[in-house]
Amino acid sequence: MWTEDGTAVILEFLSDDPNLSGGQMQELPTKGNLSAVQVPHASIVKDLHDKIVIEAERLTDKALTKETIAYANIVSFTCLKAFALEHRGHPKDAHDLVYCSEHYTDKPGAAERIAEALGGKHAEVVDKALTILVNRFTHDDPDQSYRRDGPTVAAAFEYPNPHSDPEIQQLRLLAQRNAARVVTELLTLVGYIKPAADSASVVDK
Repeated sequence: MWTEDGTAVILEFLSDDPNLSGGQMQELPTKGNLSAVQVPHASIVKDLHDKIVIEAERLTDKALTKETIAYANIVSFTCLKAFALEHRGHPKDAHDLVYCSEHYTDKPGAAERIAEALGGKHAEVVDKALTILVNRFTHDDPDQSYRRDGPTVAAAFEYPNPHSDPEIQQLRLLAQRNAARVVTELLTLVGYIKPAADSASVVDK
């Protein structure tokens, strides 16, 4: 769409239809030619979100406006990125998941919110997402976790091309180890897996 001054604005619509698989396009019940991308479990954001008040300049008349914006919280973001990684396998999905887990300001708080969601309305969805993280980022032998596909593709996003330079190869290896560590720490804080000293198996619930 375009604003009055000709500024192009790209809008992406998402749907959550249990009868469709991820990535499919669904026509919207409107008079215009509009469709939405099917994102499984995207509707959890309706319940699992945070809000922020922002002040911005409107595109139409340049007036300043203050609005309250809802956005996916750490729980729904982690879940949806896990599903994206499972179904698409894009390096960016793994990298986003690791980056936000590592740099979230309150890691114990994030783990507490995820653990709380495991007992809430969307418990089944959260459980599925955490199972994906266990399978993609951990190994029964913790020293081998960095070789899982999650850490591997996350590192590939930072260092996308195979490189013969030993220094670059080392950096990529370190990124893999860091990705495995970050996600393992999150799963451990949630109480979803046992501490690495014991095993990476799922804790009996």
